[in-house]
Amino acid sequence: MLIAEEIAGKYGDLGTRATVGRLEVQPNSITTIPGSVTFSLDIRDTEAQRQDAVTEEILDKISTACQRRGVELEVRRTSQTPPTALPTWITEALERSVTDLGLPYRILQSGAGHDSKHINEKVPAGMLFVPSRQGLSHVPEEWTDVEDIATGVQVLYETVLSLDEQL
Repeated sequence: MLIAEEIAGKYGDLGTRATVGRLEVQPNSITTIPGSVTFSLDIRDTEAQRQDAVTEEILDKISTACQRRGVELEVRRTSQTPPTALPTWITEALERSVTDLGLPYRILQSGAGHDSKHINEKVPAGMLFVPSRQGLSHVPEEWTDVEDIATGVQVLYETVLSLDEQL
């Protein structure tokens, strides 16, 4: 996990992310050296070529560390999804709406496989994020205040009107 953090961190400013989402330790005892550890590693990037290169670099370094320690390594790839670039003109329209409304914002490189990735295969798509308390997302503790949701709806409404005028 530290290897993934180290290598992905070298490219973090470019949009590279590595996330450990699951961790299973056997026998799961605080006083026992684990006999088996299974974890998931999700590597995302804004560029497919770098995503592949980072993945290989991480796997090579993990393999070397395991060999050095006499630890067996089994890698099973469950999926390999290249990034999708959403149309910049939609992002620019969202940015204009936020600016016109006088709201603070920042552009995020999500890398997540949201519905917009699949929608974008059929029609142009964009993504608008609203703040979540403590930045939590996709967990039971996720919470967005009603005021922030209303602001997001207003931004979306203004953006749709703007795009309608352009088309």
